[in-house]
Order: sequence, then structure tokens, then C-alpha cells
Amino acid sequence: MIHSHFSSHNSAVLIQCSWQFCHRILIRPHPAVWRLVHGLAVVYLIALTFLLFQSEGHTGSYLFLISQNRDDARQFMKLLHPDLGVELPERSYGADCRLYVPENPKNKFINIYETLFDEFVVAHILGWFGKAVMIRNQLLLWVLSIGFELMELTFRHMLPNFNECWWDIIILDILICNWFGIWAGMHTVRYFDGKTYEWVGLSRQRSIMGKVCLLTIH
Repeated sequence: MIHSHFSSHNSAVLIQCSWQFCHRILIRPHPAVWRLVHGLAVVYLIALTFLLFQSEGHTGSYLFLISQNRDDARQFMKLLHPDLGVELPERSYGADCRLYVPENPKNKFINIYETLFDEFVVAHILGWFGKAVMIRNQLLLWVLSIGFELMELTFRHMLPNFNECWWDIIILDILICNWFGIWAGMHTVRYFDGKTYEWVGLSRQRSIMGKVCLLTIH
């Protein structure tokens, strides 16, 4: 019953968003589609805000059927689907950074093999392909690509799968996966005669009016 309540609530919000939200720059296939996408982002933001304040001893009466421990945020997902709410196994990619593993009887390059055929390889390529289609600026994309890897290094003490080997970060992620995704995305934009963007800072605006307009937009 709780699942149906949440589904009905989200459906009502999304229908209202598709009707009442303002028109955006994207109009194909129909403006209502992009208003619906905006509504999904709003529902997601509300859900994240709700989960942010779930902690031990403060679950509230609406969660007593699910859990009363510190894992309330994960257990809350069972409201959406009964198969959710289970902690996924975390893999540390930096546990063994050797390129050659002589004691492995099946594959001497097992570390490289397992990293190459990991699902995050596809995620990197598709993710940076999508970012390239949206951002459409080669320099900014490369800054973000390197910055994201630095962020992983910063927070690797929090998430085990952020702990990666040097060759995984520099060669596989930045120079292969991210590069291919950025190249494919920019090539797709140029193939369809899409507009590329020049992201300039406030100091590079020549006129005062340009600086005021940039501040207003941001």
C-alpha cells in the first residue's frame, strides 16, 4: 500500500509539472517531455532532501515498518521496490596495482583484465559522451575530466571503489575512456551541425554590460 501511495504521489506531481512548468529551450519531440524531465529532477531532489535527514532514532512513524537503524536511507528504497534496500558489494580497485601477477595460474595480467572488463569502463565512456553533448567545449571537458579523478582521490577514504591504481586513473580513465567519450560526443555534435559553446569567465567579458548579463544568468 505504501508503494502505491508513493507512486500515486509522484505521478500527480509529474503530471502537474508537465502541465504547469515553464517552457525550456528544448522543444523536440515536445515541450511537455522536457517539462516532465524537469519534474523528475524535482522529485529526485525532494527524495534526496528527505533521505538526508534520516538518522538513527529519528526515523518517524512512517518508517517503523521498515527499519529503525542507521541504514534508514537505504531501507527506505524498499518502498519503491522490494528488491532494493540491500547494500551492494564495494570493490577496491587499488588493493593490488601490479600489472603482472606471476602467481596467478589463469591470467598473469588479471588486474588489467578485470579492470578493462568492469562495468565502470562503459559508464565512463557513456558518461563523458553525454557530458560532451551537453557542454560542447573541449577544454572545459578536459578540466572536468581531470577534476573528477582528483575528486576520486580526495574521497577514496570514504568509498572503496574510489581507491584506484595510478595506471587505472591516468591511462584507462583519463587517456582512454574519458578521451573516447569526449571525442565521440564532440564528433556527434559536429556531425549533426550542432552549436559548440565558448564558456568564458567574468574577467574575459569585454563590456560592463556583458559582465552584468553573465552575473544575472549565473
